[in-house]
Amino acid sequence: MPPPAIPEAIELLVLQGTGFCNIDCSYCYLPGRTDPRRMSDETLRTVLAKVLRSRFVADALTICWHAGEPLVLPRSFYARAIALAASLAPPGLRLTHNIQTNGLLIDEAWCGFLREHGIRLGLSLDGPAFLHDAARRTRSGEGTHARVMRGVALLQRHRVPFHVITVLRSESLDHADALFDFYVEHGVREVAFNIDETDGVAPVSSHAGPGAGAALRGFFRRFLERMRGAPGAISLREQVWATPAIANGLPEGYNQEAEPFRIVSVTRDGRMASFSPELLGTQSAAHGDFILGDLMREDLETIRVRTERSRLAAEIAAGVAACRDRCAYFRFCGGGAPGNKWAEHGSFDATETAYCRLMRKTLIDCVLEDMEVSLGLAG
Repeated sequence: MPPPAIPEAIELLVLQGTGFCNIDCSYCYLPGRTDPRRMSDETLRTVLAKVLRSRFVADALTICWHAGEPLVLPRSFYARAIALAASLAPPGLRLTHNIQTNGLLIDEAWCGFLREHGIRLGLSLDGPAFLHDAARRTRSGEGTHARVMRGVALLQRHRVPFHVITVLRSESLDHADALFDFYVEHGVREVAFNIDETDGVAPVSSHAGPGAGAALRGFFRRFLERMRGAPGAISLREQVWATPAIANGLPEGYNQEAEPFRIVSVTRDGRMASFSPELLGTQSAAHGDFILGDLMREDLETIRVRTERSRLAAEIAAGVAACRDRCAYFRFCGGGAPGNKWAEHGSFDATETAYCRLMRKTLIDCVLEDMEVSLGLAG
């Protein structure tokens, strides 16, 4: 995605309506998942007014409800939020609302609401039950796959568009065929892959071993091969991203997670962070809780100046510069995700992380190989 015309523009506003989650995934990086407190209407009004009436809004803004399970809040909360955002948005702003959900609470009423308001829905689903239920369980240890699949059936019956985000653990990498067949069998057309990362409060990744790169390479090669054999069956986010990146690279100097204010993340009580959303709720001796300001007491201009002058921004910029100098893949990622650098190295001026090695370098190589096969250039 090219940067907006306004250099300081906010592209993604992540709002934590609540930090509470109704399940307990083994790889979750978010803290405070048992805290039932929610964003008040006063906080909601203040945050939206300060963001949408600021000079930091360009021609498009995505509001993502995340950092907890959004559907534990009532639909009335989101109805108020959507109406308020529309009333505050400047003329011509393309405003999109996203919800990332575990799917357990989807019912007929939610389907009608999502469709009525055009909300873009991301559904966490790790594939067949034997993969999904290994990590995505309730606090009593029960699998959640059957309940999620009921939600999938409802979304499809009501024709509510959604995409699936699957977290690939090391155990998943032997099952590229099972995953592909599962998506096709259940009519899942849009798929995105993440890996369980060393991030936030998740200190260990299942991909930490020496064979992780080869295993992920084998997975992507097989999955892309299956896609090639069934054109149009599945749209894979990673291929959609990598194909133009291989052809053109990213705009010079552009990295959404490494630039102040491209992403603004706001806690349920109105405190604000920037850069990688995963930093929200993380603690460190050097940077505290990574909170850059309080929107209930300060304006965005003040927080922006503080952010630009912060040690955090300087260290992130130094890390990007180091990646530019040392990495042949820099044009594909713009210097990596600060959240991953901090989680893995305890420093933002580091360079390669497991995430960039696996989900950028390996992925780019696999998509490039697949393009060569498709064009008859392989070998």
